[in-house]
Amino acid sequence: METPSEHSGSRPAAGGVDSTQTSIATLNDAAAILADRERRREHRRPAMVKASIMLLDGPSAGSSHDVLTRESAHNGVSFLLREGLTVGSTLKMVMQNGKTTTYVAEVIRARPLSNGKHEMAVTFRK
Repeated sequence: METPSEHSGSRPAAGGVDSTQTSIATLNDAAAILADRERRREHRRPAMVKASIMLLDGPSAGSSHDVLTRESAHNGVSFLLREGLTVGSTLKMVMQNGKTTTYVAEVIRARPLSNGKHEMAVTFRK
């Protein structure tokens, strides 16, 4: 027979683990996963701006591409490209958004997409 102190109103789930403890562990795990996914220091915002890029190093140095940016932050942008670039590559980016602005940038993310294009993210260098 149970005594009141032995019964807290919830019974352990299968395997002897209290479901309340399982929920807390799951929420903590979810928070850790989200924190790991969002490592960016700045907020991004949608920004469709025409730009031209010219690769400054690597096997394709000197090649140029016209792109349309997708998102921007204070220190960089993302865009789609038909061919992937190598992370660490340096490029010159000329953006036309009412005025022409030129940046030297470094590729920090290159991710293939299911449609055959590649999502590139660059950070501006000083």
